[in-house]
Amino acid sequence: MNRLIVYTHLDCTDSNCAGWLFRKAFSHAEIRRVTPLDPPIILSSDGYDPTDTFVFVDVAYSPSFFDKLARNTGCENIFVLDHHDSAYSKLKGTRWAEHCKLDRSGAGLATQFLITRCGKKLDYGVHKLADYVEDWDLRRFAMTGSREVSLYITNMIAIHDFDEACAAFDDLATLFENGQDYIVRNAGEVIERSLDVRIESAKRRVQMTRRGIPYVNIDQQLAEESLAVICKGHPYAVAWWVAPTPHNSLQVGLSVRADNKSGK
Repeated sequence: MNRLIVYTHLDCTDSNCAGWLFRKAFSHAEIRRVTPLDPPIILSSDGYDPTDTFVFVDVAYSPSFFDKLARNTGCENIFVLDHHDSAYSKLKGTRWAEHCKLDRSGAGLATQFLITRCGKKLDYGVHKLADYVEDWDLRRFAMTGSREVSLYITNMIAIHDFDEACAAFDDLATLFENGQDYIVRNAGEVIERSLDVRIESAKRRVQMTRRGIPYVNIDQQLAEESLAVICKGHPYAVAWWVAPTPHNSLQVGLSVRADNKSGK
């Protein structure tokens, strides 16, 4: 069987959804998570066949990177799915820009690619969930119950563990098979139940500065709740995150919370 290697943006809900979609459509898909600033090293000695396929979702590197990849592997089936301004400006005018669209998200581009390019038919719940992820990622909030569903998605789906994210996407897709009403009605209750689990996960990832100040990388939606727990016994604690903006770029956020009962 020919290999399908899909590179997705590390720690991104939208990109995780795209990876999940490829895995749903092709069980043998190899999902590799990378960052846009750290191109993977792909060598001809890795044993790729010219019929293998590479897909890059929201990790558009330079045209020279993709040219070199084609030369090293002998593969012609190399596709870039990206919706960021920075990617389009880099790839514009090259063949690598064919599937770059500013009005879609990574999950939306993956859906379109799988249906139109690969001839795959996605289940209703899978397709609907991908639509909601795109609606949230592009900050449109145009779909019915979009804000409730968005809260559900961002609080229930871990971005740091791909297999855990896939399991959550599977559960959500099943709910969507029966309509999104359940999520809209129960979003608050489900989110509240999930917070304790997510905060415990955040506590396990806490690191300390040389001055004994705890800090953690976490989803923006959980920052305040997590800091309330993490800062206990310390003068203050810091949470940081990377989030998309409405202009398809990224911004770093920072939240600081003091513990008035620390006695320090």
